[in-house]
Amino acid sequence: MKKTTLTILFASVMMLALIGCGTKKAEAASDPWEETTVAEEAPATTETAPAKTEEPQTEAAQTEAVDTEAAEETAVSLSDDSFAYNGKIISIKDDLQNILDGLGASNSSNTDQAGELCYDIGTDAINVFTKDNDGNEVLTQITIHDKTVRTAKGVGVGSTEAEVKTAYGEPDSEIVEGAKLWNYDFDGYSILFAFNDNVAAISYFIAK
Repeated sequence: MKKTTLTILFASVMMLALIGCGTKKAEAASDPWEETTVAEEAPATTETAPAKTEEPQTEAAQTEAVDTEAAEETAVSLSDDSFAYNGKIISIKDDLQNILDGLGASNSSNTDQAGELCYDIGTDAINVFTKDNDGNEVLTQITIHDKTVRTAKGVGVGSTEAEVKTAYGEPDSEIVEGAKLWNYDFDGYSILFAFNDNVAAISYFIAK
């Protein structure tokens, strides 16, 4: 199947926000929100004192704690044009080569748009789209499917509509046709949230 990018004008964008570069659905990196840790049994300090075992946290409690920590961290360290991936801060405003190096992207493939390329990172976890501009390759879009990635305001794949609105307010533009898309405009770029019940993909666009 040929590959297709999203556009800020929302033309043919609904399902493409959900499938990324290729035909395979994204397989997110190991999701720390799905893990539950059981504390090891503490050794007895005396013969008369029984050993104490910490009660394991519930999955819901751990999820809430990790989500809160992630939201606080991103709010402090990131600007709206940025997100963190594998310990690297990626900004839609950065130089294209710096972005590709930060994401570990190397190989690209053609899309069905003339002069457009797509870099697939982490089995469609993140897709970077570029185009030819007078012989120069320039960035147009970064699309995120990885559930472990959060925006600067703590929103990620799996977030609810209410959480997006709490973080970003009402969208600057919206379309509902098979899928729901909310677009937020910033200085020189925009962020688009694609919903399939909850957020299914997040795209950063260079403003045209």
